[in-house]
Amino acid sequence: MFDGLLGSAARFMKSGAPRGEFSPDAQRAGSLLQAYRRTQDLSALHEAVALYRTALSAEPRRASYLHNLGVALDLLFSCTGNVDALVEAVAAGRAAVANTPERNTNRPIYLSSLGDCLRVLFGQTNDVSLLEEALATHRKALAATAPGDEWRPKRLRSLGWTLLTLHKRTGSQDALSESIALTREAAAAVSDGSAEKAICLSILGSALLARFEHAGDMSALDESIAAQREAASVTSTGDPEHTRALNNLGVSLHARFRQTGDVSDLRDAASAFRTVVAATPPGDADRLSRLSNLGAALDSLYGTTGDVDTLAQAVSTCRAAVAATPAGHSLLPNRMTNLGNALWRMFERTGAPEHLADSLTLRRAAVHATPAGHPDRAAFIGNLGTGLSTQFKWTGDLQVLTEAIATQQEAVAATAAASPARFGRQLNLAGDLRSLYERTGDLSALSEAVAVERAVIAAAPVGHPDRTRAMASLGLALRLLGRRTGKIEIVAEAVAVGRAAVAATASDRPEAALRHSTLGSSLRVLAEFEPDGQSAAKARTLAQATAAHRAAVSCVPADHPMRMDYLNNLASALHAWFEVSPDPWLLREAVDTARAALAIAAQGQAERATVEMVLAAALHRSYRETGDDAARDEARVLLATAASAPEARVAVRIAAARRLAHLELAAGSPTAALGAVETAVGLLPILASRGLHTRDRRHVLGEVTGIGSQAAQIALAAGRPERAVELLEAARGLLLAETMNSRRDLARLRATAPDLEPELIRLRDRLAALDGEPEEGDAGGP
Repeated sequence: MFDGLLGSAARFMKSGAPRGEFSPDAQRAGSLLQAYRRTQDLSALHEAVALYRTALSAEPRRASYLHNLGVALDLLFSCTGNVDALVEAVAAGRAAVANTPERNTNRPIYLSSLGDCLRVLFGQTNDVSLLEEALATHRKALAATAPGDEWRPKRLRSLGWTLLTLHKRTGSQDALSESIALTREAAAAVSDGSAEKAICLSILGSALLARFEHAGDMSALDESIAAQREAASVTSTGDPEHTRALNNLGVSLHARFRQTGDVSDLRDAASAFRTVVAATPPGDADRLSRLSNLGAALDSLYGTTGDVDTLAQAVSTCRAAVAATPAGHSLLPNRMTNLGNALWRMFERTGAPEHLADSLTLRRAAVHATPAGHPDRAAFIGNLGTGLSTQFKWTGDLQVLTEAIATQQEAVAATAAASPARFGRQLNLAGDLRSLYERTGDLSALSEAVAVERAVIAAAPVGHPDRTRAMASLGLALRLLGRRTGKIEIVAEAVAVGRAAVAATASDRPEAALRHSTLGSSLRVLAEFEPDGQSAAKARTLAQATAAHRAAVSCVPADHPMRMDYLNNLASALHAWFEVSPDPWLLREAVDTARAALAIAAQGQAERATVEMVLAAALHRSYRETGDDAARDEARVLLATAASAPEARVAVRIAAARRLAHLELAAGSPTAALGAVETAVGLLPILASRGLHTRDRRHVLGEVTGIGSQAAQIALAAGRPERAVELLEAARGLLLAETMNSRRDLARLRATAPDLEPELIRLRDRLAALDGEPEEGDAGGP
């Protein structure tokens, strides 16, 4: 862009007009502009600005002076990032146009330069009126330029660039199509190997990348990369256009990596960005965007290598870009998002909650700073949803999960059907729906997750990274669905899909651990379906599950935040294997592995209670094998802690309390057992929330069958018969509320209190209506 501006300034000094037509100050300023072009000496540029201002003080309406002052100020902004210089450049450009007659041959030059400055100022302020003015100004400049004019290619690509900027701001596909057509025409009209060719190709490559981002057109992405490579190849190292082309090439290569998973593209992108940043001096207006691009590529590179130093560099690079970007800048949301993404990965790696908090703050700010209808808003919303999902997994706060689901749904709805980003956003939504099922038992959420994952697998091409991710996610959801429905064929499909996902994932990929763990969990459930008489088959399946969980643990470093989960799953699998193949080393390893998981579980973490449950179960089994009272007592302490953990899932707390009650009673402490079972019964109303569908409440409460009888027996053992009645009635009353539609209950009521039957029917039907669940009609007759 600035080479074109310098050329237009030089044109006046070489126009053949008598030198006396220009004041000495203006002549000197023009010579200094040319000197700056050769030497990049910033002092020459500052002096040129001062001299043009002096010349204008004597002739304030001299259009050529105004134009050249605008040129110098625009260059000064480019070198220093001083927005005041850019604002003054626009004012000077407007004045130059206003003081030039319609038919003056210099007017198209002034219009074109003004349009460039307006577009750049839009990028600093996000003021759409500036972009609209730039577009109108460039159209006027092109309309006044005859075919064959040496300046026509420059004006074609300037208009194309402005149209591309408009597309990025509004999502206008008409603007994008026109941008591509104009920049193609411009590139075809200039000689190969020229600097102008490089500029045209660079803009064309960016426009083609935008087409891919909207429509998922891989041919457009491949052409974008080819155009950027050619642009870089026809310019020499150190040339600003060479640096610009390398930067744009890196952006396109990074986009292709995200689509194909080809790590060589990512490495090439990171290398290009490093070169670009090294070649861009501090103060350059483009430096911050280039820093942010490098940080985003390093973040992705960490995702393929797990190298924490690379991640730390990504965070520091993105942080520098955000810190230096003024409020209101059009690219600030993008830069905040890149930093938020890097901090999110840092949290996943280290578990430090401040990284997650900072990431969420940045992601919310990016969404709030982006108006509705902006093409990037869907991406920012999706990133916020991902951060909220992570926060839920850490805290167990159901309100956070509810917000995450709503946010992911908004992101998917705002994403075009053909967008390459749609698959990832759909899978993020499916993951949150699955979490909702695991937390509440909401079967409709699980069914929707399965449907979304199947849709992604059907639509994504073979080899696409999101297709493999969808298979892994589907395997997890099918495992839950199979266990819920009791259908072994669904669990078998979960295992098959899980095996396929593992086979499609290289062992050095960061997601390999999760896929091994998911497969191991599915094999665990499959073993539960094996008939009791086939212990050998069950043992083989559990051995495979254990191997899968071992592989997951081996894939992550000691400080990985998911290591606790993988160790816990391994301990649980070892214990299950011991139950069908009672080899003492299996149980010893189960205890040791569960201890290792608990040692790295943070206080206040929602899943810590689950780890305590697994270790307690292994210790109690060890007590039964060896009679070691210390193992039993440690199990009691662990279960008491899990039962009282407010951040834990309610179902986990109830299960821990019931097991604790059993252990305390067996240990001869009926009073302590009574306290534990009272805790379990007290949690039942929370477990059976009215926010759940009746079908789901019945399933959830079915998991605690027998709790009333257990509570009554323990109360009697503690010498509290009156408490036994209270606990029995409390538990049974809640369970009874879920079976109000049974004919047996109605028949019993008719026999004992027929006058209450209509009221029972009314209440039953009202509850069913609130759930939207049809019930069998009952007229009340015999």
